[in-house]
Amino acid sequence: MSHNKTLFHKWLKGFFLAPYYLYLAGRRARSAATANTSENILADIRAVVGNKDTVNGIKFSGFSTENCSGLMHTIHEVFVKHDYDFLAKDVRWIVIDIGANLGVTSLFMANKPNVEKVFAFEPLKPNFAELNKNVRLNPALADKVESFCMGLGDVDTKISIPFNPNMNTCSSTTGLGSVGKMKGTWLEEVTVRESGAVLAPIIEGANGRGVFCKIDCEGAEFQILPNLQKNNILGKIDAIAMEVHGAPEEIVRILQDEGFFIFNRCQHPSDEQLKGESLWYVFAVNVACLAKKMQ
Repeated sequence: MSHNKTLFHKWLKGFFLAPYYLYLAGRRARSAATANTSENILADIRAVVGNKDTVNGIKFSGFSTENCSGLMHTIHEVFVKHDYDFLAKDVRWIVIDIGANLGVTSLFMANKPNVEKVFAFEPLKPNFAELNKNVRLNPALADKVESFCMGLGDVDTKISIPFNPNMNTCSSTTGLGSVGKMKGTWLEEVTVRESGAVLAPIIEGANGRGVFCKIDCEGAEFQILPNLQKNNILGKIDAIAMEVHGAPEEIVRILQDEGFFIFNRCQHPSDEQLKGESLWYVFAVNVACLAKKMQ
């Protein structure tokens, strides 16, 4: 009994309390202090990188503090707001990046010493090409990142979806969003694979390492999580950080049914790109699963 208490207290102190409250307090302060306008996003990034053309030593193709592109929006979320920066430091991790886009989160995670492997999934060929270009720009991290040009869902299929290079973070395999109505949009054929079949060998092959899953896939989360649950895979993940495009109640229920503790659920701060969409952050940890890996 005392061993179990020690193990739980170690997890509670090392993983949950300090990183969570720092993370939540910092994000609330930043969100309250400034809206996510293009000007503020670029100013925040300049404050972090100064005159450098890298972010925390990581190079990105198309990086410019003068142009608030989709790349810069994502860099702001990941490197300035630290949306996904809460992994326990005394656990070895593998990371599954669903909706990897241009590889910003994948490279941010690969740069962490205790992250041993990143599996990046991006269905759109133009984005996938940029993702791989960014990985090649960082040879010290390249061996850590394995990329797959596919989306994840609940069945194997091929579909055509609208893509616009000026809104390259907003295309959806589920028909979400308004990219198709924008000038300069074309249809891209993408491959979608069943989530459980693709992720099972990765998760079951973690070999004692923690499994962190970042999900930002423009609505496909409502296909992915039920499929992982159906295939008895979801409960083997240790921590999840995700955007939920729509009401989050179904996602929260699924996670709680699988033993996850939801330690943060909040609406996305106002963002000029959202145009009134309902967008939520959901962050969850599988307490029992992760505690075993901290022994």
